[in-house]
Order: sequence, then C-alpha cells, then structure tokens
Amino acid sequence: MRLQFTALLLGVFFAAPALAAKLTEAQAVERAYAAIAQGHWTSLAPECLSFEPVKPEWSFVVREEHNNICGGDELTAPRLFDVHVNPQNGVVTRQE
Repeated sequence: MRLQFTALLLGVFFAAPALAAKLTEAQAVERAYAAIAQGHWTSLAPECLSFEPVKPEWSFVVREEHNNICGGDELTAPRLFDVHVNPQNGVVTRQE
C-alpha cells in the first residue's frame, strides 16, 4: 500500500508541469500589452494597437489602430512589429 501511494505521489509530482493550464488567447494578448508598455516598444496608447493572430499559437502582428480616437487613415493599419507569447510560461518576445 505504501509503495502504491508513493508511486501515485511521484506520478502527480512529475506530471504536474505537463498538466499546467496553457494561456488563453485573451491572456496572451494581456501579457503582450503589459510587455509592450513595460518595454516602451511604442509610444501609442494601448487602445491604438490591434493584435492580428498568426501561426504559431499565440503569435500576433501588432498594428496601429486608425480611427476617430487614434487618428490616421481608417483604411490602413500599419504593422509595427510581431510578438510571441509562450503559452507555457507567458514570456513575451518581440520580433521585427
């Protein structure tokens, strides 16, 4: 009985990292917004950024949002840069 319990505990312990929940797309975008602000990657306000999902999972093209509030030609959305959010640990990297 003790051996089975120990084996069960070890199985749970070693499987726990694999069972950790991945980020949702909304959480990935939230992490990207935070990294952009913290790293001063653009001087645009958060409401003037849009995120276009691309492959691989949780990679986004960050674009300027043009509208009445942010200004600019509403028919364009210039690409600023790409970001990737690691779905396992939430680390955000910027790609030009």
